[in-house]
Amino acid sequence: MRKFQPGALFKANGRRFIDSQALYNFTAAAHSVEHLPDGWRVTSAAGSCRCNRVEGRPELPQQRGALYEITPEAGASMKALRTAWVDAGLVQVHDAAEAWKPAAAACGSCGSACACGPCQQKHGHHHHGEDHA
Repeated sequence: MRKFQPGALFKANGRRFIDSQALYNFTAAAHSVEHLPDGWRVTSAAGSCRCNRVEGRPELPQQRGALYEITPEAGASMKALRTAWVDAGLVQVHDAAEAWKPAAAACGSCGSACACGPCQQKHGHHHHGEDHA
């Protein structure tokens, strides 16, 4: 049996990510790895998934190379994919929730009375510490 330097599989905010080492391991383990315009498609006995490159995020501990978000395809189960990859020694699972979190965005349901910072700025609600009594 071939010994692999495990890649990293990260879980953050309900999403799954792998690093370049994991993609290399999939190829070496005879998975079908197809290049796509925006990433890769990995197909194995456990199912197939898309791996789309993630830009602009801080590097995670244990990350080797680029980072890719995983999306199961054609009825594949993320749990089945993860189990097969871990059992074969292709990846190790890491919790990335504390290492980085997605950037905060505006609430999206704003109105002029919304109290979130981005909406306050968008609607011109500037607080300058003045007392308007």
